[in-house]
Amino acid sequence: MNEYAKFCPQCGKEVSEGSVFCPFCGTSLAQSARNEQDERAKYEQAQYEQYQNAQYQQNAQYQNNGQTQYAQYTQNTYAPAPVSKKNSIMSMVFGLIALFCAIYSVIPVCAFIFCPVAIVFLILGMKKSSTFVRENGMDNGFSKTGRICSIIAIPVTVVFTILGIVLTVALMTDPELVGSSYYCYYY
Repeated sequence: MNEYAKFCPQCGKEVSEGSVFCPFCGTSLAQSARNEQDERAKYEQAQYEQYQNAQYQQNAQYQNNGQTQYAQYTQNTYAPAPVSKKNSIMSMVFGLIALFCAIYSVIPVCAFIFCPVAIVFLILGMKKSSTFVRENGMDNGFSKTGRICSIIAIPVTVVFTILGIVLTVALMTDPELVGSSYYCYYY
């Protein structure tokens, strides 16, 4: 008999260690010892399964927390929000238009048309560039190009508009200048 079968399972009285039957009620102690071993094994298996289930749940919770924390970490650190390039591209286009209008404002009589257009587009180019930087917290090539073209367009507009106005006034006061070689060479 094992250590669990020191008492009779039927009558509960103490029996000697080597007994096969209970001397008081006659119950087979070998069968009850096997039953107790089976019950003990079932109990230990249930305890082990409960422990495994608790470990599994703890691991699952840790993994879920880890995945959530990893997702938050990557979202906050490495995964920037999608950038809308619309304002940066518009900044570049407006800056280039402002620059071309500034250059064409040197043409006599056209200075009065191209100068205001250049001013409007250089303001729009600067505004779109600053909007892009404010929304995204960074700058890109399109936005930088638009801002640079707009900045360059400011002095070009001023100088070329003055030259265009001077040439317009010169042409209006001296009509012979139209047929001269200077005018043909310059334009």
